Amino acid sequence: MPSLAALDVNLLVALDALLQTRSVTAAARRMAVSQPAMSQTLARLRTQLDDPLLVRVGAQMVPTPRAEALAGPLRAALAALQAAVSAAPTFEPATATRTFTLATTDYGAALWVPEVTAHLARVAPGVNLRVVPQPADVTQGLQRGAFDVVVGVLPDLGAGVRRQVLYRDGFQGFVRAGHPLLAAPDRLAAYCAAGHVLVGLTGTGDGAVDRALAAQGLSRRVVVRVPFFLAAPLVALRSDLVLTSPARAVAAFTGWYPAVAFEPPVDLPQFTISLAWHLRDDADPGARWLRAQIQQIVK
Repeated sequence: MPSLAALDVNLLVALDALLQTRSVTAAARRMAVSQPAMSQTLARLRTQLDDPLLVRVGAQMVPTPRAEALAGPLRAALAALQAAVSAAPTFEPATATRTFTLATTDYGAALWVPEVTAHLARVAPGVNLRVVPQPADVTQGLQRGAFDVVVGVLPDLGAGVRRQVLYRDGFQGFVRAGHPLLAAPDRLAAYCAAGHVLVGLTGTGDGAVDRALAAQGLSRRVVVRVPFFLAAPLVALRSDLVLTSPARAVAAFTGWYPAVAFEPPVDLPQFTISLAWHLRDDADPGARWLRAQIQQIVK
């Protein structure tokens, strides 16, 4: 008895045609091959199945008992296989039950996730969202399937990862109400002289502000370095420290806290917020739908 792995699916399709037509010529026509080629296929089937399968009786080809027993199950199996490979996967948000994993920073979790969550509750009540911290190695996380998508300031991404730009943002300053910096006649000098709180996700290295100041031969003192965007404004509120943070985050902070936003007295670059995913999910209907929702909301 041959193993399934040893059988070519094309041989089984040919056997089905032979059993349906009971004719090498007609089966060849159905399979769009030559009669000699179909004869060779029948010879291979006879060898692999160790049975004549079709024998000539007068002018007709008659199936053997083994072939008769195979005919029905083979037809059903091929029909099921055809249906399996032909069916296009679908995703119906209103009835879907699925959990997606999104990687982002606490900045993203505060600014984007509430709106995304509210939207999913309206259009896909059975869909769950799991939010995890954005890792240092985004590419590796996507490659091993740790999350479906990542949204944030993304480094150079490796092979197999796709990226979609969502929006560009800049920086604004944030201080407590009544901070002396706000009344300083020389804003740049006061800014450099003040103590600062810096959000550094890796815990080391200079920020965009330090690089911009260094380009002018200036510097600042970072008094407190935290790895969380949402902790930094609380530190600034309880001190005379200055926070320079993404403009959208500062707009949210000044809505939440008794604080003042200001334009930094140094030119700072803009940065890009992007959506990234692994190419294996390009055609997955659910993953495509989730990306479309994020692109619609986070912009």
